[in-house]
Amino acid sequence: DYDPGKLGPLGMPWASVYWIPSKKSKLDEGGFTSWPFGVMRYMTSPGEVYGRSPAWLALSDIRVLNTMKRTTLAAAQKVADPPLLASEDGILGAFSQAPGYLNFGGLGANGEPMVKPLQTGGDVRLSIEMMDKEREIIGSAFMLDVFRALVENPQMTATQALELMQERATIMSPIGGRLESEGLGPITERELDLLQRAGQLPEMPPELIEAQGEYKIEYTSPMRKAMRASEAIAISRTLEAIMPVAQVDPGVLDVFDMEATARELADINGYPVKGLRSPEAVMAMKEDRASKEQASALLEAAPAVSSTAANLAKMQASGGLQPGA
Repeated sequence: DYDPGKLGPLGMPWASVYWIPSKKSKLDEGGFTSWPFGVMRYMTSPGEVYGRSPAWLALSDIRVLNTMKRTTLAAAQKVADPPLLASEDGILGAFSQAPGYLNFGGLGANGEPMVKPLQTGGDVRLSIEMMDKEREIIGSAFMLDVFRALVENPQMTATQALELMQERATIMSPIGGRLESEGLGPITERELDLLQRAGQLPEMPPELIEAQGEYKIEYTSPMRKAMRASEAIAISRTLEAIMPVAQVDPGVLDVFDMEATARELADINGYPVKGLRSPEAVMAMKEDRASKEQASALLEAAPAVSSTAANLAKMQASGGLQPGA
C-alpha cells in the first residue's frame, strides 16, 4: 500500500509493476512521483471511458476522399497519357510514343492516323470540386472553420470580431477545457516534477514560497484567448456606455482603473508583454509629468508675480503703502 513516508516504490503515489501471468510473479516493480502520461480525450459520451477523436467523426468522409483521390489520379493519368486505339491489320511495325520518334505506317491511305487516343470523356475538374467539398466536411469535423470567418471577412470591426470569437469559443470550450485538464496540465506538472527532482529549477520566488509551492497554470494559446473574448467584449461595451455619461459628469471615470483595464485588454488580445511599460515605469512617468506641469504653472504665474511685486515697490516708494501695513 502507498505510504508517503516510505522510500522506494511504496512511497510513490503511482505504481509501476511488470507481472508474469504464467508464473504469477513480479518481474520488476517501480513507481512514479507524478502521473507520467497525458491522455487527452477529444470527445466523450456519458459513461464512456475511452474518448473519440475528430477523425473518428469524419472517418467515412476520409475514406470517401481517399477513394475519390485514387479515382481522380487515374482519370488525370488517362487525360495526360490516354490509352491508344490501333488497327488490327498489323500494318504498324514498331510503335513508340517517344518524342521525335518516326512511326512508319502510322497513317492510312486516306491520311487518317492509324493510332488514336481513347477519349473517355471524364472531367477531372468535377472530381476536384467534389474532393474540395469532402475536405470542407473533414475540416469542419476538426473545427478548422472555427476562425475562418475572421480571415475571410477582414473588414469586420473589432467588436464584431470579438463577438465572433466568443461564439466560436463557446463551441470549443468543452473540448479545450478537457484538453487542458487531461493533457496539458498533467504533462506540465510531470515536467516540473522531473526538473525539480533533477535540480534544474531556480530558487522559488517569494510569492511561490508564500503560497507553499501551490501554483496555477494559465494557458495563453489562441483557443484560450478566444475563450476570453467575452471579457474584452464586456470591457468595450461598458466603456462605450460610460463615455456619454462621462461627458456630463467626468467624475464617473474615477470608478474605473484605466491602467489596469488597459493591461487586461492587452493580455486578452495577446499583446506582447515586452511592449508594455512596467508599473514602476508608469509611476515614474506620472511623477515626471506632474513635476513638469507644476514647473509650467510656476512659469506662467511668474509674470503676474513680478508685476505685483513691482507695483508694491512703486506704492512703497510713493508713500502710498507703509512697510508692514
